[in-house]
Amino acid sequence: MARIYKETTVDVRPRAPSTVVDIQIPTQESFTQQRRPRFSLSSIHVSETPTIKDEEDFAKRFLATQGAVYFRRRKSYPRAFLWRVVEDGKVLEIHPTDLARSSHEQNEANVTLRLDFQEAIIPTGGVALADREDHEVLNVFVLTAASRRLYTLALRPAFFRRPSSIDENVLDWCKSCTPSPLNFAYPHRLHASSTTELFISLDSGALLRLTRRAGDDGINWHSLTHIMLVY
Repeated sequence: MARIYKETTVDVRPRAPSTVVDIQIPTQESFTQQRRPRFSLSSIHVSETPTIKDEEDFAKRFLATQGAVYFRRRKSYPRAFLWRVVEDGKVLEIHPTDLARSSHEQNEANVTLRLDFQEAIIPTGGVALADREDHEVLNVFVLTAASRRLYTLALRPAFFRRPSSIDENVLDWCKSCTPSPLNFAYPHRLHASSTTELFISLDSGALLRLTRRAGDDGINWHSLTHIMLVY
């Protein structure tokens, strides 16, 4: 039988503690008051990690509730990213998983970003990634459960090569808003068809379509369509 693909194991563990960066995503209050969130290398995080109590505690903190491998449209390094939600659904981990890189690439992309949203991400599909072939930025969209806030993150490839390249002012590359329809309905699943168009399925069976202009940073998403699905 002909094999049309080759299976490859993806290691979810970071290369080393020094390649992990913990970033506390601002809450709604931080966005309003322009507070600077915490930003640290993982060496601080690891030293403060409490002892695991039991199997349930281990599962909440380390087992992923959702995750996938995303391949960028832009054929440049890094292109493949493994993302997973851990720590009881509050932390999103993203790290490159490319099997090879060009000889022209001097710096290996081996940095793992741990994005702490300080509240649970919706469990059935609260993370979506998208990018454009003509732009190197990777867009990450995250929808949280309690506040129903939509986060729009613009991650540059350099973030995954050198921790020093990450802007300490997270508010510059992480924006947040609550689409007005979510004040009256609960989100079920998030899907990104592009960097400027999102779809959110609601518990009522309706489908919410959000759009933004190419130059918008993610503070204002416009709800153009609210479709009721018929089964």
